[in-house]
Amino acid sequence: MRSEHCSILLALIVVLMIGGNADGQILYGQPTAGSLHFIYSSYTIDDSTGVSTDLTQSAIPLRGFIPLQDNFEAVVYLINSSNNLEEPDSKYDLSGMGDLRVQFNRSFSDVGVNLPTGKKKLTPEEGAVVLQALAQNYLSLPMRRFGEGFGASVLFGGARMVGDLRLGAGLMYQITGEYEPYEGGNKYDPGNVFSLNVGVDWEGERAKVSGDVIASLYSSDKFEGEEAFKQSSQINLRMKTRLDQRSSSFSGQVGYLIRGRNTNYLADNEELKIYGNEFYANGGMSWSLQGVWSVGPTAELKLIGENDAGFGSSTIFGFGGQVGRSLGEQIGAIVGFKYFTGSLDGGDLDMSGYQITAGLTASL
Repeated sequence: MRSEHCSILLALIVVLMIGGNADGQILYGQPTAGSLHFIYSSYTIDDSTGVSTDLTQSAIPLRGFIPLQDNFEAVVYLINSSNNLEEPDSKYDLSGMGDLRVQFNRSFSDVGVNLPTGKKKLTPEEGAVVLQALAQNYLSLPMRRFGEGFGASVLFGGARMVGDLRLGAGLMYQITGEYEPYEGGNKYDPGNVFSLNVGVDWEGERAKVSGDVIASLYSSDKFEGEEAFKQSSQINLRMKTRLDQRSSSFSGQVGYLIRGRNTNYLADNEELKIYGNEFYANGGMSWSLQGVWSVGPTAELKLIGENDAGFGSSTIFGFGGQVGRSLGEQIGAIVGFKYFTGSLDGGDLDMSGYQITAGLTASL
């Protein structure tokens, strides 16, 4: 029974560690807007003997922006996905909704809520296997987890100008309530998160450069009411730039994510680095054609260090492009394609895949 709990716990750990936070910014005069996308991702992983594992995901994210009054806005996000995992001797399917996330923004403060509308009470036989596959950080996927418990987050920050530089800092505290991830009635209570963000921006007539450091601390998760797992603290270093010309633009980002060792209390307080440190870089160009079309290439690189579980370093390249078209003053469409290739586990595994994106954006 203990080994079964540890197996289910590992599936929960790798999913919860991947989750991201919503971002918001006050833009005065921005109208009510929304976007609907369809994102199809397909990956194949081959070992040295030619045995393949295939994973596909069809995801439909919906995002809405609602200005409530001056200096007060709401951002709504909801996503649904269908996932298929095919191993040499088994096939698994997992489909459903994620939770509804609503974020209310004011200048220098945000309040977010996670409404538990997503799919929960998964079957351990299929759910744990698919969730572990979705959580792998060498894959680029828009949806990695399904339903959780009720959650809330609060962020406070401030900024000031120092010459041509804008310096800012923010504190965030995020709470995620307990929920029943698998059938059987066992409750899982993810740990809370405390984050500190310190950043600096410089903006010229046609260029903008920004950098920030995000430090995150985690409290212990609880499984069936007992302390089960504690994610290590982590530090994310990022730098972004954007250059705008009359009919073209370039945007890029580089970053380095530093992770420590996590503690698994259900395995005799074992300390293990589940994911290695990660360097990432991405960028893209865009050209405007007659003010109606936009077209440009995109590229990304990810270098992941080895972990303490015997999985070696990984190198992943992605490159492609996207085409956008204005369908009027308030409606736009975009289609994109990206191809991925790389080596995993110190070169013992080969990965290839692609991602197709199609979407509509509209404002009122």
